[in-house]
Amino acid sequence: STGSARREPTIDATATVSLDASAPGSPPVTTVAGAVAQEIAVGDGPGDFPTVAFGSLWVPNIADGTISRIDLQTGQVVSTVHIGRSDEPPDRSNVSPFSVAAGGGSVWATRDLNDRYAVVRVDPRTSRVVESFRVDPAPYALAWGAGAVWMTSRDDGAVVRVDPSTGEAH
Repeated sequence: STGSARREPTIDATATVSLDASAPGSPPVTTVAGAVAQEIAVGDGPGDFPTVAFGSLWVPNIADGTISRIDLQTGQVVSTVHIGRSDEPPDRSNVSPFSVAAGGGSVWATRDLNDRYAVVRVDPRTSRVVESFRVDPAPYALAWGAGAVWMTSRDDGAVVRVDPSTGEAH
C-alpha cells in the first residue's frame, strides 16, 4: 500500500478478518475475501488479534486501552470496553490490549498497565471488565481451548496456560 492516509477497520459479510501489515501506522483490520461492505471506525491503534464471538467482532485498540465491540448484523460499534483501572484513565503509556479471545462465556484480553501485566475477563452481556489476573511473563496473543486461556509471551516466547477460574498461570 502506498500513501500515508490512515486506513480504518473494515468488515465483510462473513466477518473474516486479517491484518494488512503494509499499511502505514497502526495496522488496520481488513477483509480477507469479498468486497468491503462497510468501513467501521474503532478506537486508536487497532491491534493485531481481534476475535469474533457473541454476535460481535471484538477489536483491541492498543493506543487508547480499549476494545471496540462491533455488532456483526448492523456493523455498528455497540460498546467500548475500557480495560484499564477505574482510577487511572487509559492513555498511550499505560494500557495496551494487544489481543482478545473468547471462550468459557467470556471475552479475554491482554493488558499491560505500566508494565504490570494481566489477562482480563470481559462479560459480553455488559461489555465490562469483571476480573483481572496478574500474569508473568508479559502477554502478547491469546487463544481459548481445552477450558483455558492460552497466551504467548512477547518477552521469552513461552506459551502459558491461564486457569480461567483462578488466574493461575502454568
